[in-house]
Amino acid sequence: MARPIKERAKWFLTHLPSDVGRCLEHTHDAIDLPAAGVNSANDAVSYLRGHGRLYGGQPPEGSMVLWTSSTFGHAALSLGRSRITRRYIIASTDVHGPRTVGKVPLGHIAQNWGHQYAGWSDWYGGEEYEVGADMPLSDADINRVARAVWEHQLENTSDAKKQKYKASWFLNNILSKLKP
Repeated sequence: MARPIKERAKWFLTHLPSDVGRCLEHTHDAIDLPAAGVNSANDAVSYLRGHGRLYGGQPPEGSMVLWTSSTFGHAALSLGRSRITRRYIIASTDVHGPRTVGKVPLGHIAQNWGHQYAGWSDWYGGEEYEVGADMPLSDADINRVARAVWEHQLENTSDAKKQKYKASWFLNNILSKLKP
């Protein structure tokens, strides 16, 4: 049975990989999954595609994330979307040197190593495991943002009626994009 989502990240970031190039094994161990009999991230991509369990798009928290390359590919653990930067973050091996672990943006592997993003999965070795969802802003967070925007718009105008309309339109746009 897979580790709970938050414990996966803690395990990943507090254990060093056994050797350089053991990214798939390290990610597998962090999630605590059954073996699938594959030896590289490239093989894992083929395996997951063959079972229809590799998904494109942004990886939810706790999911295995995979890249392909001309050698072995790469595997990492998604930490989800940052509530502050709104960027997707991964926990990865070897990003700060051999046998290290660290947090980097999702695009780091493609941009710095030349690997191709293959996708993410919530299934491995015949076992489906729980992954998180984007953490939407709470109603209280949305209200704080709306209030700050509203007050800023009204403070910086000599034509309050025009700015009130503009601020209202802007807030409605923000709210429609932030609410799940």
